[in-house]
Amino acid sequence: WYQGVLRKPIEEIDQNCNIKVAFFWGEAMSSIKEIAKQKEAFEKLDMLVIVDPYPTAASALPERSDGIYLLPAATRQEGSGSVTTTGREWQWRDPVIEPQWESKTDFEIFKLLAKKIDEKMGKPFMYPFFDYKTIEDVTREINIACRPIGLQGQTPERLKRQKKYAHTFDPHTGKAIGGPCDGEYWGLPWPCWTEDHPGTPVLYCDEYPPKEGGHDFRAKWKYPEDDPRAGQPIVRERWDKPWGSRHWTYAYAFDMSGEVVKQALEEGNPPTGRGKARIYVYEHADKIPVHREPIESPRPDLVEKYPTFPDLEHHYRMVKYPLETEQKRAVAEKRYEKYPIVLTSGRQVEHHGGGAQTRNSPILAEIQPECYVEISPKFASMNGIKNGDWVWVETARGKIKVKAKVTERASIDVPPYTVAFVPFHWNGIFQGQDYRDRYPTDGEGLGPELVVGDSVNIVVSPGIDSVTQMQETKVSLCRIYKA
Repeated sequence: WYQGVLRKPIEEIDQNCNIKVAFFWGEAMSSIKEIAKQKEAFEKLDMLVIVDPYPTAASALPERSDGIYLLPAATRQEGSGSVTTTGREWQWRDPVIEPQWESKTDFEIFKLLAKKIDEKMGKPFMYPFFDYKTIEDVTREINIACRPIGLQGQTPERLKRQKKYAHTFDPHTGKAIGGPCDGEYWGLPWPCWTEDHPGTPVLYCDEYPPKEGGHDFRAKWKYPEDDPRAGQPIVRERWDKPWGSRHWTYAYAFDMSGEVVKQALEEGNPPTGRGKARIYVYEHADKIPVHREPIESPRPDLVEKYPTFPDLEHHYRMVKYPLETEQKRAVAEKRYEKYPIVLTSGRQVEHHGGGAQTRNSPILAEIQPECYVEISPKFASMNGIKNGDWVWVETARGKIKVKAKVTERASIDVPPYTVAFVPFHWNGIFQGQDYRDRYPTDGEGLGPELVVGDSVNIVVSPGIDSVTQMQETKVSLCRIYKA
């Protein structure tokens, strides 16, 4: 997001003006790389809006005295609605208590925002399309909008019924035995094609018919341009089950009546067709996975042999995203000599995301009160560092001040590398400078952060994956020394 604020319109980004307003809605700034650039972008925005139960680091990191608005959002314990997991399961949640003080649920904030934008513009702009009366209406629209992946069967009524009769579900199979939910799978995992479909517990299992929760690979992929069958869908070559047939797909995605899906299921077929999984991905830069060295590698010889991807052109509104250029710069600057330690980052058991909630839990803050860098006993001994010493972790992008944690967990001392680890859940300190005095307080001097720390995402590599856009937080080059 910050590139849209900092880069030159037209010349560096594919838009005719910079981003002027940013909403951080439940987003942890400290989980995003290049925090120094984020800070600069925060300070250039016309307006920054933070929607969160806590005044997060985004409200305090920018050094500005105006243009920051805090909208107190209710916690998940104070709201209701459907929620889903990466396991494709849905549940209905109900509030434990009403929203406290002036806080509002995300649903209420969205409604008020849509209405105010319309009033400001003097004409209907958002509100005609955001006319939900209840939170159940939102789930029903998701059911409509996500028909292509078979998300229409998880109605609010079914989700509430599963919650009521949760005791009838087998904890091992996830299937209800008896009662009103008999035969359904817990969470109605999608594809859940109709309001009487049981859900699909295993996404690509063809051992039973689709109407009973079976499925096949989606017949989405087509043969490449250099194949005689170019443009034709890749479907399964054989089908020997007693139900269904080898077929392409049904025109179901825009059929609001549901009759096409009903026909497919009655014929024993998944509406998405019976396709084949691809290992050779024609559209990707690497048709099959190959090794590429990270942007910052401790081995320039391997960079030459396994270079990263070429720079990306017109990539998500950026005219050029430097990958190969940045890797060559790292080698030319001999960062592998100046920064000989491989830095990786990750999670702590006690904290979650950017830590805005978990670092404000007195119990969790007591169990894990500080950010640290894990280093090996061998490295610590060679550099005169004791457990608990303050140290600097420095990269080409800056440095952070953290406690040394001497542990065998960081004992990857295979010459010529040492590997160090820093968790990413921390903020409240920026390159050694405490900025808690910029946080809003409760009027009695009590700020929102019980424990603070420097953020590793200030110093991690600027690299991304060219396909998924995931940031390269696992491999950077650094040096570590006593503060």
